[in-house]
Amino acid sequence: MEFFIITHQELSALSGLPYLQQLTYLQGIKPYVDYKTGLVGIRRGISYQSLSEALYIEPHSGIKSGSPSKDQLRRALKGLEKAGLIQIQSWERKLVLRCLLLGRHDSVHNKAAIKTHDYSAPQEPQKSLLDSTKSNTNKLDPDTTPKGEPATPQDNNNYFFISLSQAFDVFWDLYPLKKEKENAFEVFKKLKPSQSLVQQIIARLTEQIQLETKKRVEGVWVPSWKYPANWLTQRCWETTSTNLEAKEYDHAIHETNRKYASSTNSIRTTELRESPSFSDAEFQNLWKLH
Repeated sequence: MEFFIITHQELSALSGLPYLQQLTYLQGIKPYVDYKTGLVGIRRGISYQSLSEALYIEPHSGIKSGSPSKDQLRRALKGLEKAGLIQIQSWERKLVLRCLLLGRHDSVHNKAAIKTHDYSAPQEPQKSLLDSTKSNTNKLDPDTTPKGEPATPQDNNNYFFISLSQAFDVFWDLYPLKKEKENAFEVFKKLKPSQSLVQQIIARLTEQIQLETKKRVEGVWVPSWKYPANWLTQRCWETTSTNLEAKEYDHAIHETNRKYASSTNSIRTTELRESPSFSDAEFQNLWKLH
């Protein structure tokens, strides 16, 4: 991108912030924002390493060179979020941010709609001033000056997700299991998601990814990811972390019962094997004794 725009709202929010936070936003985040979605880190991934490289200070006389650490960058992002400039949507699996104060470039998004006028038709010769005053002194010539209509009004919310396909691309890039994309897109279209619903889906999916990563690190069993189409059909974004933990608990109980039943069966088998057996002759002798 050859240039990017800083709005008055962004400048106002950046004013007074520490220099590291200002530079992180202006050099590490803003050049890579997707203006159609407002997101950073989806189409072009960013990381603490890329932010550190973007903020690298070359050695100069009397100036200490180097780059900010990961902890410094984490604090800077938290500061930008607190200032209302960004919303952190993912820390672990992907560093995904949403810029909250983006403006629209009027030269691109707000072109004036001007009616076309046909000036190729031959004009009638103008009457002399004397003839016009004689025929009708009260008649006024029509104004042929082309007039432009006002700029087409635009919805302030439309710039976040310009189209359904772009909203789906954000979901698809984030979803861990890449299976049957066309089926998933058909289900996504049937949902007819509003901007708020898309934001809810992305936020809940991010939470579920973070929870799954945390559980796997802890060595806790987690269910496999559903196919994206099934995840959307079953409205799994409405599943809370409590429900997910309940599934994990049910699975743990099932595994415990299965292992207990297996061990019980093995004991019974061992007892049967160890029990004494009699031949037919011995059995008949015992029967005669009784």
